Amino acid sequence: VRLFYSALDEVSIQFDEGSFKIIEYVNLGLHNQDKYFPLEKTIITFENNANYNLETSLLFEPPQYDKKILHHIYNANNAILEKLKKGITLHKDEERDIKNLPVTYLICYFNGFEEAIDKLNESKNYLKSYSEEIFSIYKESIRILRKVKYS
Repeated sequence: VRLFYSALDEVSIQFDEGSFKIIEYVNLGLHNQDKYFPLEKTIITFENNANYNLETSLLFEPPQYDKKILHHIYNANNAILEKLKKGITLHKDEERDIKNLPVTYLICYFNGFEEAIDKLNESKNYLKSYSEEIFSIYKESIRILRKVKYS
């Protein structure tokens, strides 16, 4: 059985004689605070004949945050995105905030800001050209979204 988790993924693993239980967690904290939420559970059950069963289930319950705070973050994200579109240099605090832009757009979407997902998609090419690190964060946010949408 091959499982593909990177060193950056947060997982817990429990096992006994006949099975492994793996829970994957995602970091959806605000204001540079790590806050992990269970995303998906995978149970691998082994049989005597070298066969196994793989069962996956979505555990994710979107975190709910204060709407006023999210509105402020959403507007700040939009201002950063507009600067990226226009090629305007970001201020020091915006350089810090852009690292959270993909995740905070995702959090806003999970909290009822439907248009935040369009903004996240719109930001793709700008984040890709801005930095590899931030584009990796973008891709992780999209991965979480896909798992939640299609599971």
